[in-house]
Amino acid sequence: MPSFEVSSSSFYYETKIPTVENERLCGEIKRIFYTSGQTYGKRRIQAELKGLGARLALIKYQTS
Repeated sequence: MPSFEVSSSSFYYETKIPTVENERLCGEIKRIFYTSGQTYGKRRIQAELKGLGARLALIKYQTS
């Protein structure tokens, strides 16, 4: 079996293609952050999004 000598980071690379849902979520996160006077952190933003019906893991907010 041949070895291609590809680094694991390249093998598991996931493209970050913006989707409509990601763009909408990013806009909503920014709106919550700026309307809070730039005082809300990831946990408060997550609580706000949960109140709006969004269901995502906390790691998603950290990468946005």
